[in-house]
Amino acid sequence: TSSLFIWRTFKIIKNKKSDRISSIQSKKLRKETRQIFSTGDSIGAITITSNAAFLRSARQAGVHLKALLHPARALVGHIVMKAAADSQAAATTSINNAKT
Repeated sequence: TSSLFIWRTFKIIKNKKSDRISSIQSKKLRKETRQIFSTGDSIGAITITSNAAFLRSARQAGVHLKALLHPARALVGHIVMKAAADSQAAATTSINNAKT
């Protein structure tokens, strides 16, 4: 399927430092955010993000990044999956209790 093809094309890389990102002076920027954008900047990748605040801070510091901004969405997939697993565990417990 197409989703399998997409996953096969991903390549995991180590974090890389970018002097341009390091030059952005702001205490509000999280370390993880700096690492993500720094790695993308150092390899010339387009970073897909909903973090408009970081892009604005970078632009105000004179750093123009290759980025694709998308609308912010809650990442609830892991919550839904956990709820489903919890429900299945509860159902299994109920079945096991009914058998005894």
